[in-house]
Amino acid sequence: MAWIQCNYHSDILGKTMGMEVIIPEPDIFYKREELLKVGRFPVVYLLHGRNGTGIDWIRNTSVERYAMENQTAVVMPSVDNGCYENMGGSAYWTYLTEEVKAKAEAYFPVSKRREECFVAGAGEGAYGALKWGAEFPGRFHTAGCISPVWEDEQKLRECQRKYREHEGQDRKLPELLEYAEAPQEDGEYCDRSLGELFRALPLPRNLYKNW
Repeated sequence: MAWIQCNYHSDILGKTMGMEVIIPEPDIFYKREELLKVGRFPVVYLLHGRNGTGIDWIRNTSVERYAMENQTAVVMPSVDNGCYENMGGSAYWTYLTEEVKAKAEAYFPVSKRREECFVAGAGEGAYGALKWGAEFPGRFHTAGCISPVWEDEQKLRECQRKYREHEGQDRKLPELLEYAEAPQEDGEYCDRSLGELFRALPLPRNLYKNW
């Protein structure tokens, strides 16, 4: 497995930004002949919470193991304290939706197909994931929310309303997986919920062997 810390220049924000990326290891644990058919890995985009960065997922959860077990790439962008909005003179929302996914697809062997792309987050990141799935329903198969919080409850409800508006329309809304029974700071619950989320996603399995 490769854990890559990728820094790059954001044209939208006009500064250096970064993402943590996990790419499953093709040489040791996997059936190589089956991996050669994959080409690009299914990918989960994980959004961090308030005052966090993408590395929080590495430090506080078993995301590396979940990626290995499911033969899935994971992209964890850092969005500062941009609250997944265009605010304070910085277009963090535009950066997330126009640059992050495009750069990940350009730099790494991650899928571009909707049925193999997923987005999830914890805390404010859950709000970001819900908003991304609602406003761009053609990009993701599933949106996952772990303990979603937002300081402006009206904005959160507005985001949920947008999500519901897509139901029944031609553009199919991403499936929503919610884990909202614990506070944001409960790191153990976040990891448990993340594991449940990976198990719920339609990901390829049974390639990983450790014996």
